[in-house]
Amino acid sequence: GQFIQFMDSDDLLLPQKIEREVSAYQTLPAPDLVYSSWLVDSNGVRRLMPGPDLEADCSVSSVVLNYLCTFAPLYRRRTLEQIGGWNSRLLCSQDRDICTRTVSVISAARRITSPGGIYRLHHSASSISSSRTSKHIVSAWETNNMMTRHVLTDHSQLRQKALQALAHRKLKNAAEAVACRDKTLALRILFSDRRIWTSGLTHLKSALRILVNCFASPFSRT
Repeated sequence: GQFIQFMDSDDLLLPQKIEREVSAYQTLPAPDLVYSSWLVDSNGVRRLMPGPDLEADCSVSSVVLNYLCTFAPLYRRRTLEQIGGWNSRLLCSQDRDICTRTVSVISAARRITSPGGIYRLHHSASSISSSRTSKHIVSAWETNNMMTRHVLTDHSQLRQKALQALAHRKLKNAAEAVACRDKTLALRILFSDRRIWTSGLTHLKSALRILVNCFASPFSRT
């Protein structure tokens, strides 16, 4: 088909989601990507997530600062073929990866303000997003590095905020590596990006705290 809709098995699409987005693709000038807002359901409590405003700022920086969930976009097949589809090496963060690479090759997007689906949030240690083995942390870190490379080529006014946000995420990756007793990985992450140390006093304090924790006990093997 001309369009492709991805869907996680535990989420729900709402009626007319695909119909509205196909109609948006048929307007002129035709957008490269159409996506909807969505609802997050946490134990029966729902809140609206508008997602990034790619109509105003169609940039990777915008996606970094405002999450776009897996089922929100209706993709053009040709766009997915252009970026090479999903990165099957990643154990987590695949949704952020594919959205980032998609936005990096498009020039215009359209957002449907009506929610297109329900993201069901699970508070479970067995979920993929909650898994924090060293291999999962490496996947998340690699995705953050990929996003950083794309943001560095952005001309968006959000560029600096996005780089700071990514530095914060890498700090989180380093802290998770310490929690997994993989101090070698934590140190690799800490010294992978100078912005981890220069994005503000709060970041610097967190980085120093993680560095101290790295040397507080013996190193583990990666």
